[in-house]
Amino acid sequence: MTVHHLRRPLGLLPSHSLMGPHKVPLLYQTTNIFRHCIIAEENNSFHNWDAGLQFLSDKEISGNFFELRDFTFTSALPVGKDSTKFASCMKKVLVLADIFQDLIRARDTLRHLARSLPTLLLSHGFKTIQTRCNRLIKGDLEWLWASCTKTGRTRQTRSVANPHTGKARTATQLDALAQKLARAGNFSKSCQAVCLDSTLSLGPHTLAKLQAKNLQGSVDFFENFLALRRGSGCFTPGR
Repeated sequence: MTVHHLRRPLGLLPSHSLMGPHKVPLLYQTTNIFRHCIIAEENNSFHNWDAGLQFLSDKEISGNFFELRDFTFTSALPVGKDSTKFASCMKKVLVLADIFQDLIRARDTLRHLARSLPTLLLSHGFKTIQTRCNRLIKGDLEWLWASCTKTGRTRQTRSVANPHTGKARTATQLDALAQKLARAGNFSKSCQAVCLDSTLSLGPHTLAKLQAKNLQGSVDFFENFLALRRGSGCFTPGR
């Protein structure tokens, strides 16, 4: 991999950096947290990532970088070729984060992107994993992000219109769920779906009942704790 990480602003770049034999996309703007340049040649693995990084920067600066946390997604478990493809995407993002290791804001943004990859790549079913991974490799982060937010908002609207009432699934629904979980490799949950016969009870007083059954003691420090430890001979300085 040939990636040149430049430690100086665009205004200090030598003129030949801008006039090389390749068309060189330079990523540098005052409104971009990735303010050091990546020169990506045509055959470079990060070619065309300038738009993707600009998109990430815009999300981070606008305060919308963590908006995917507002949605609930169930990520598929990649196996075989899907697992290899997903691992290559994860490695690519982490390598890019390492390139920006001296820019804390940019580095942390890319590391959070790595933590968000299961949502971006695996939350739309097995049939789309390869396609979505290929989009990520090409740096098409805006498309991945938009599809996730669209799906998340659709599910939120559906949930508000049809709130969960805690009704048990039918035998046919349980069988379909168990097969789906088994195909995803979640064998424990698959067995639980078939064998467990309890029904969740949800209501306006559920939270109060759980809090009453799980009382929390005081978290204040017991002032005499160390004195008692010393008196009992169990206290050893330095431990």
